[in-house]
Amino acid sequence: MRRFTCTALLAALSGPVAHAQVIAANDQSSPTPTMWLTDVRGTNGAPIPLLTGPEARAVGMTYDRASNRLFWSDGVALRRAPFAGAGLVPVLIGNVNFGGSTAGVSLSSLGYNPGSGQLYGFNASSTPSLRGFVSIDPATGNATLLRQMPADCDFAGLAFDPEANRWYGVNNGTGTASGLSGRGLYQLDFISPTATYTKLANYPSGQIRVDDLSVGGGRAYMVNGSSRPTFVFNLGTGAYEANLPSPFISAGTGGGSAFLNSCPADLDLNGATAANDLTVMLGAYGASPAMANWNSAADIDRNGFIGANDLNILLLNYGCAR
Repeated sequence: MRRFTCTALLAALSGPVAHAQVIAANDQSSPTPTMWLTDVRGTNGAPIPLLTGPEARAVGMTYDRASNRLFWSDGVALRRAPFAGAGLVPVLIGNVNFGGSTAGVSLSSLGYNPGSGQLYGFNASSTPSLRGFVSIDPATGNATLLRQMPADCDFAGLAFDPEANRWYGVNNGTGTASGLSGRGLYQLDFISPTATYTKLANYPSGQIRVDDLSVGGGRAYMVNGSSRPTFVFNLGTGAYEANLPSPFISAGTGGGSAFLNSCPADLDLNGATAANDLTVMLGAYGASPAMANWNSAADIDRNGFIGANDLNILLLNYGCAR
């Protein structure tokens, strides 16, 4: 089956590239595969190509903020590149593998946890014993199966929110085993001994799949690699917002995405944690969702209350700029 990927990265960038971006890519054979940089705020004009050619194909992508590196995979090959708005210079790390073998490797999503320094993904393998959540060594591509999952589970998108210390995922499977509730957006923990899957939302009306997921700035961006738009879900309000247009003119059948933001607590997504972010935080301090001064962007730890922990995260990162 022909794979498609759509990889989204929300970025706070410096230089001539506007802040708050989505990078999207698919595995189309015609026209030439391309990674596109698009502005989620609609203020930076047409999408900008970052990488073209076979190396631009991806089914999952993620970002390590500390090293400013992107990681992506076409399902087997794992690549990395320093992020730069002017373009990407990819480096092949190797193949994702189990004990040196690529047999049964069919990665469909990719995420990064800075706390562990590991990549994670969902291996959508047709081999039952290898299907499920995996950890991946970012230096070698060596994979370890963490949790086997049934055939009717398909987490085509994974994203880690480092500010809230939470994993999110989009599941295209219809099954209800293993604590799942069919298709939709989930908050999940697949690493602890007892896994948890909390469904946050169904897909928008009429939609039966999402190709990948990016999370950042209090929003989940459900990316599609065809002409279908990116669906935007506000994690604070629990409601969908206006869609983002797709840069693609040809379709695919799978996807991958990751959040890229260079500064924690960059509430206004302008590339720095500075005075305006503090003003936003203080204006919403003490608020919960039912209150008039609620601002979901200021709920950095995503606990439904804007309080001391959110303010501390902002102050610890005050002055960050890239």
